[in-house]
Amino acid sequence: MICSKCGAEIRDDARICVKCGTPVSGSKGVGEKENHYPGLKNEDFADLQKEAPKAKPRELAMLAVLVALVLIGIGLLVWRFTREEAPPPPPPKPKVVKKVRGVIDQAALQKFMKEHKPEAVACYADALKKKPKLMGTVEIKLKVDTKGKVISPQLSKNIEDAPDVGQCVLKKLSAWQFPAAKNAPVSLLQSFTFTPDDVKALPGAKKGKKRRKSRKRKGKK
Repeated sequence: MICSKCGAEIRDDARICVKCGTPVSGSKGVGEKENHYPGLKNEDFADLQKEAPKAKPRELAMLAVLVALVLIGIGLLVWRFTREEAPPPPPPKPKVVKKVRGVIDQAALQKFMKEHKPEAVACYADALKKKPKLMGTVEIKLKVDTKGKVISPQLSKNIEDAPDVGQCVLKKLSAWQFPAAKNAPVSLLQSFTFTPDDVKALPGAKKGKKRRKSRKRKGKK
């Protein structure tokens, strides 16, 4: 092969002339692809490479999005068939309402009932005048609030031969001011057992006996 510039003889596979440095026509430059087609000239092969279609960036982006969507769909299917179903939430616990129990001073209650018993005995004394052998028990259910007031008194037991006794005791007890309960109202069951000796123990009855004795003594004198 002869150099087109200086006329020196160069090798067939040389890219430049070793004498003048001129590039040899038909040799591939830097970045050019090698011609693997013997029947095709280098110039025609270079033009063919330029005309070859190249993938556009928009097409590449669409392809990447499509691949991503396919991968996401596969991942969702795998997650759906492999996930464990979460157990249902436990039912809410019922609210526990603590009941506040009321209390009452038992010593004060006993003292109170002892002081007010003569009022109940007075109801029995009226019936005893009509029936000298009358005896029996009266029971009353009631509640006492935190101020000592009687709430909802009810007659639970009465003297059969003298029902007026229970009604009389119930009426008087409803007006009594009991010792106050603490924290909450207190339920009570008050029992009254009556005998003729209870009437004899009344203050009025004792005075009557003393007067009779004093009269007898005056008569003897």
